[in-house]
Amino acid sequence: MTSTREISQLFCAAQNIDPTLSIKPRSLPRLSSLAIKAGKYNRNRLFKNMAAGKISIFKDFPSPLRTVRQRNLTNPTALILDAFYHSGIQDRIRTKSGKKEVWKYFTISELAEKWQRKKANINVTDLHFRDTPIENVIDSKRLSQFNLYPCSTEHASWLEMMTLVVSSRAGFSDSHSDDSDGSNHCFTGKKLWLAWDTNEGIANGLEDLDRQKITGKCAFDMETYLSLQSACWFTIETGQTLFMPGHLTHKVLTLEPYLGVGSFYLAFPNLLRTLTRWLAHPPNWEKLERKGYRDLLYPDLIKTAVKKLESLQHATENSKLMWGLDYLKYAINTWNRQTANAEKEKLLELGSLDNWSLKFPCSMKSSFVNIP
Repeated sequence: MTSTREISQLFCAAQNIDPTLSIKPRSLPRLSSLAIKAGKYNRNRLFKNMAAGKISIFKDFPSPLRTVRQRNLTNPTALILDAFYHSGIQDRIRTKSGKKEVWKYFTISELAEKWQRKKANINVTDLHFRDTPIENVIDSKRLSQFNLYPCSTEHASWLEMMTLVVSSRAGFSDSHSDDSDGSNHCFTGKKLWLAWDTNEGIANGLEDLDRQKITGKCAFDMETYLSLQSACWFTIETGQTLFMPGHLTHKVLTLEPYLGVGSFYLAFPNLLRTLTRWLAHPPNWEKLERKGYRDLLYPDLIKTAVKKLESLQHATENSKLMWGLDYLKYAINTWNRQTANAEKEKLLELGSLDNWSLKFPCSMKSSFVNIP
């Protein structure tokens, strides 16, 4: 465990970016107890945490850099920046820039140059690179082998949001929630994350940009945060990979210039938990879509999962393991144990949409009764 002195130094640096992170000396032991440390990659931990809605951080998860360019893997930053300059992407990226965080537009090469030369204070989290030349360098499948989003319909697959994350030192993302579970891999740099359950935070006065109408910065109090049962914090540094449940609000500060990749995922181990949560607490993306979007999306996602289940019945054992099918029973049991009957019924009712009579949880139980 990191010493209280190191934690104090870390949060002193963070306080220069976000003054609300000021910590009283008497609160340092509590803060220390909430830290999550990166560990060695463990498939069992990943899929069990995914089913239970817990955070996983690995220091040796396979890098998404393509191994065909192994001669450059010792310098991933140079490799990715080279891909930026030669991507051919003409879109201008909208990002806040400078101390006053004014919205500006940069080409991808301008963005890379300013980040590399520290010419601007930038914080980009939504630079989409799927189906672009950048995929010649970054293998998006490494972070999405188990992801059902890319397998689904066009109006559902966009939820994956496979993007590059580019942040200058002091880059700041105020308290927000992402709905889907997400992954982040750091090529270089360091970010500090503070996280807590969205509903518990709101009930105690901690605001969320995506759940509430906020003027200015979100209300946040360190002592209140420390009192939450769900509170936790961690850093993500060079070579580390984060898997983050979607029910957690988080604020993120860049302590060292950061270059990484992030995406959202829906997988067999977290499918029931995610859909049940969305039905109980409508996700943020519903506000951006036309009326009735959920009536199209949810059945599509369930049908995608059932279709994938059927296609994997006669697949190789390695394919089944890649999709996490050996944790399906664990996920169902966890969902049954953690979910109220009223919330279960809401999910089961989806089976009647579009005259579709197959109820997904039942189909999982019957389909995989013989899978160890």
